[in-house]
Amino acid sequence: TEYSQRQRIRTLTQELRVSTDFQGPFNFLAGAYIFNERIRQSNVMAWGTQMRPYADGLIQGLSSQLGVPTSLAEVEGAISALSGTDLTGQFFGEGQAQLQRYGLQNDSYSGFIQANFKATNRLTITGGLNVTRDTKHYRVQISSTDVFSSLDLPAIANGAINAGFPEDVGLGLVALAPLQLLPSTPEVPNAVENGRTANTHLTWTARAAYQFTSALTGYVN
Repeated sequence: TEYSQRQRIRTLTQELRVSTDFQGPFNFLAGAYIFNERIRQSNVMAWGTQMRPYADGLIQGLSSQLGVPTSLAEVEGAISALSGTDLTGQFFGEGQAQLQRYGLQNDSYSGFIQANFKATNRLTITGGLNVTRDTKHYRVQISSTDVFSSLDLPAIANGAINAGFPEDVGLGLVALAPLQLLPSTPEVPNAVENGRTANTHLTWTARAAYQFTSALTGYVN
């Protein structure tokens, strides 16, 4: 089996803060934060030269558990006969692969303010707000050129039984489903999953601090 991966990540972060130092009782800190990230990744998993003999051994092992000894060549012959398509030598062939493509776009924006009001020489009241908006867009594309993984084995098994083949033949075909290792999957976004999440989060703080002495201060949050 051959495997390769490519990945590209681009990230931008920026924060701006403004603070005051007024002589009066009121001062504040305000700011904004931006986070943008783009991730692109692609993976390729492909069968090598030894996959066919390895799959042949796996098929014989799975089939013998059901009492239906067979081989890769016999499976190709049976499915060729049932589907009307010559699949001889096409299962687990060198170079057949699964291609995975993933994309993520994450945008997060945050604004905050915190203010202090010195009500007396000893009492300071603090209040603050933070609001964050976070959105994610993601995309998934998984395609495959693996012939065996593209087969609808339950449908082929039912067709074999309906055509008069022994039930063990159908069970033997279904038992090979764990070997469909490189399947295609529905692309995202789609009609069911839109590939997007969005959240807004608001937090706040409130505090009163009283300085009883130069060495003792009490807080209420």
